[in-house]
Amino acid sequence: LPSGGNWSAAANWLPNQVPASGDRVFITNSGTYTVSLAAAASITDLTVGGDSGQQTLANTGHSLLVSGATQVGANGVLQWTGGTLDARGDFAVRGAFEWRAGSLAAQTDVVIQTNGLLLITCAATNTIYGTITNAGLLTISGPGEWRFDSASLDNTFCNRAKSFRW
Repeated sequence: LPSGGNWSAAANWLPNQVPASGDRVFITNSGTYTVSLAAAASITDLTVGGDSGQQTLANTGHSLLVSGATQVGANGVLQWTGGTLDARGDFAVRGAFEWRAGSLAAQTDVVIQTNGLLLITCAATNTIYGTITNAGLLTISGPGEWRFDSASLDNTFCNRAKSFRW
């Protein structure tokens, strides 16, 4: 990446400007790289994951508002280690959602698809507002705390005829 993977570096984007409210963001160029959210952002749609390699969007503590759809493709990784992800539209994960800390506010279901991965590592406190429906692989670990606020986790991976709700 021309400017080291920093979301806030205009030179990393085409056109050469930092995405803003109303913009659709595609982190889909082939190759293996990480884009780091370096400040709070508000966008319309987010797509992570291209045709080859591994494309990662990492956040260590900022807020990201996605007012439309969030798509994590088979080669995409959404790596959340802090901050708030406010997802207001359809949210589908075919790749990996690595959630280590922070908050997830989802106004629609977060759907982990059949070949997707939801990796939850509670090192501190993870808070969810909304519903996660998991049909992929779910891994939960760590000594931290889960907080559900009008939220649920439906796990349909083990037995397609049942779901489990916390």
